[in-house]
Order: sequence, then structure tokens, then C-alpha cells
Amino acid sequence: MRKVENKYFSVAHLSRLRGFGDGFDNLVDLFLKAEADGYLFLFPERKLMNEQFKSVDTTDFQVFLSRSGRDRDIVDLVFDQLQRAEVGAWYDKYEIQAGDSITERINEGLAQCDLGILFLSRSFLDPRSGWTKAEMNYFFHDRMKSRKKSFLCINVDLAHDEIPPLLRDYRYISWEDSSALKQIVDAVRRSSNDHNL
Repeated sequence: MRKVENKYFSVAHLSRLRGFGDGFDNLVDLFLKAEADGYLFLFPERKLMNEQFKSVDTTDFQVFLSRSGRDRDIVDLVFDQLQRAEVGAWYDKYEIQAGDSITERINEGLAQCDLGILFLSRSFLDPRSGWTKAEMNYFFHDRMKSRKKSFLCINVDLAHDEIPPLLRDYRYISWEDSSALKQIVDAVRRSSNDHNL
């Protein structure tokens, strides 16, 4: 038996844990490979981890999630789906740390991203939400200047006539649609493919 993080596991015990699903099986295999290589740690090195679990950071295509803080639960779901689809996403919840300049970090995020996802909602359009309006204006201006598809609109809870007039012309994904998450990931993948041409 080997001592690992104050718990004892035997190779035979870990081998019996196979069959609980692909992710867990991969983790058991990773540990057993590390054990065979003489490591005492569950995750001995980044190289070995990346061999088993492809890093999201390997994609060049990045999306910027522009949202109101009151729509956090919806954006969390989209962020999780994008991560599963191995799409890099700039999400202020993870990118802005205590002590950071909010303006500087948002500017960096906007500069690094290839596509904006605008979560249009009553909260997003609330005049007190200055950041969302600035981000929306940035993506709209970029689209007009470059003539490339630089944003997607997700309609969270607005009637069509509540959408800002200059955005009404763009087809949006309705969050009310049961396939909204799949549509978002598919649209991002298409944009990524177009970007890589």
C-alpha cells in the first residue's frame, strides 16, 4: 500500500473502482500510470494530466460572455457547456480577481476574444448596468467596422420590441427554447470554424 494525501489505497483496490464511468475510469487509469511510474501523488505532473485530459486552453478561439450579474445562473450553465465543448471563454466571474482593475481586465478580455455572447435581458438593458451596454456597443461597433460576425445574441427574457433597435435585425437564440444550450455551442463552433478558415 502507498500513502497518498493521508489516505491509503492499494493498486488492487483502485483497479476494482473501474466501471463507474469514463471520467472516473480515466482518473483511476491516471493514478495507476502514476503509480507504475513511481509517483506518490495523485496528479504527479501537468504533462501526465494533459495526456489524459485535454486542456481547454489549447483552443485559440475565445468567446467573451457579456452578461448582467443578475443573469449569473444562466451564464454559469452556458460557461459549463462551452468548457465541455473545449471552447475557451472569458467570464468575469473567473477572470477578475480581488484587487484587479475591472476596466483593465475587461479591456484585456475584449481584446483577446474572437466572439462576444450577449445575454440580452431586462437586467442587461437596465440603465444601471453600464458595463453591459459598453460591451454591447463594443461588439456592435466591431461588427460594423470589420463586417465579420463578432457576436451572438441570447434573448433571455425580452420581447422582440424590447431588444435595442440596432440589434433587432440579428437572429438571436431564445433562452426559452429547450435546445438553447445546444444551439449556443453549435453557433460558437461554427464561428470558430469560420474564424480558422
